[in-house]
Amino acid sequence: MTEAKPQTPETAVAQALLADVVRQLKVLHYMLLGIAASLPLGDAAAFQIRADIECVLTDSLAPAITSLEQAGHPPAPDPAAATED
Repeated sequence: MTEAKPQTPETAVAQALLADVVRQLKVLHYMLLGIAASLPLGDAAAFQIRADIECVLTDSLAPAITSLEQAGHPPAPDPAAATED
């Protein structure tokens, strides 16, 4: 049976740092949501700011958060995929 390699200290540090970055990105995500929600309706400049924020959140920030969360916590090896020697 193939066993997963033990995690290196460097990998553990990188995962901890990624978790911290993800927390910070989530804070920024909610801050941007708050800014967008606080803008007045019916104002052209506010409409553009809100649209820009929504684009950044949808196209960039949310996918980045998801990718970094996955990178920081790789899935456990699938026991069914392990082969016996």
